[in-house]
Amino acid sequence: MDVRSRRIVDPGRPTKSNFAEVGFTTFVDGEEVVTGLELAFARIERKVLNQIRDVSSSRRGSDLHSAVANLFAVHLVRSPSFKAFGKRIEADFRGSAVNDLASDGRLPEMFQRQFGRPPLGGELHAIVAEQCDKLLDNPYTSAGSMARQHDAIAEKLCGFHMQVIELDPGLPGLVLGDTPIVHAGRATARYGFRDSLAIGDASLIIGPLTRRTAVCFTAARLPPVAITTHKALDALNAVFIRAATAEVVCHPDDARRLRQVAGRLDRHAPHHFLELHRRAS
Repeated sequence: MDVRSRRIVDPGRPTKSNFAEVGFTTFVDGEEVVTGLELAFARIERKVLNQIRDVSSSRRGSDLHSAVANLFAVHLVRSPSFKAFGKRIEADFRGSAVNDLASDGRLPEMFQRQFGRPPLGGELHAIVAEQCDKLLDNPYTSAGSMARQHDAIAEKLCGFHMQVIELDPGLPGLVLGDTPIVHAGRATARYGFRDSLAIGDASLIIGPLTRRTAVCFTAARLPPVAITTHKALDALNAVFIRAATAEVVCHPDDARRLRQVAGRLDRHAPHHFLELHRRAS
């Protein structure tokens, strides 16, 4: 479903094709297609996807905690919003970094020794800017950043407590957004990297594992929660819909309810689920 128009865009699209961008984590270096990062993420997913299906209110030990943390980290850094967030940081970094480096008092002497003449006005700044752009445009820089961020996020999530949220069998299911793992800030009503929210500043980190099971990472140890009402489920699905960039998917049997919730997001303020979640916990 398109989150803006609330229209079903392609009811027959295979699940594995949802939100998949070909080549998102690969790039070409000369004539070589570099797939190292994509293969590394695929190895993590192959290992953890079977594990997470076992997560429940009665099964949430450290091995499953680690599996979910790694899966969440992969989805967080592989999202288009993370890539856009990184580009914004690069743009902010570039201006100050170029100015700071170009004003280094050692550069004129280094330039003189290499070229046998003093630099012309603005020449040092232009050289530093060119080298900075080459660094930032290098695909290895982006791939390395994604790998490092995955490791850092997984480590951070492993340090949190994992709370399991299960749905009553009589309710519709959870929706899955094109930004499947949501980190949001209650105080600022910001959602994820799209709104330049860092993981450490989030008051909610949550994502669906299956149609009827979700996981929430929390600073405090909280007991499992069972969602038994449409009101509580709608509040949770509203979180996933709000966080989506363009589309969400659901089980065909849940499509009608999904469109209803999407059309009434004003009834589910960003903090609504947190309040229900806190009372349930």
